[in-house]
Amino acid sequence: MEKKNILITGRKNAGKSTLVKRVINQYNNYAGFKTIPLKRHGLISTYQMYDFINKTSIPISKYVDNKIIGIPETFSTFGKECLKKALSSNYPLIIMDELGRFERTSYDFLYYVDKVLNSDKVVIAVIKAEKIDYLEKIKSRKDCYLYDLDTISFEKAYQEIISRLNIFFKLEGDRND
Repeated sequence: MEKKNILITGRKNAGKSTLVKRVINQYNNYAGFKTIPLKRHGLISTYQMYDFINKTSIPISKYVDNKIIGIPETFSTFGKECLKKALSSNYPLIIMDELGRFERTSYDFLYYVDKVLNSDKVVIAVIKAEKIDYLEKIKSRKDCYLYDLDTISFEKAYQEIISRLNIFFKLEGDRND
């Protein structure tokens, strides 16, 4: 099985999303989503999912009884549609930043996560560093390169990922100059 997908994991604040941002700054053609902070509640934040194609976002978590809880419906609707559009688009690269605990019961969304990883497209996915069954299953896939920012330097991971993407795409036409 040929490896083509790139997974990035590591502890909180290890630089996973920063690494993805730096990598995709080198490319024009990508679809998918990223999660971004929405509102701070003391030391914790709620988050929203941002769709790269539509340039729209929707909350994926809310603050209830002094804790952050996920909104599974967001993944089953907005998230699923985001991945469906990414799969049917002409973009050769799909970003999923990040996969974590909030969506673990959104099985229709997880079905499309699997479809994306099984597609012909190159995928960069940030994987939350938590022991969650579906995340462990993704990390054990044979078609993925796994970069753990707790064990590899940010710069080394960046250089290797850019090198792999250049080989995958073979054409400098997808790159920004």
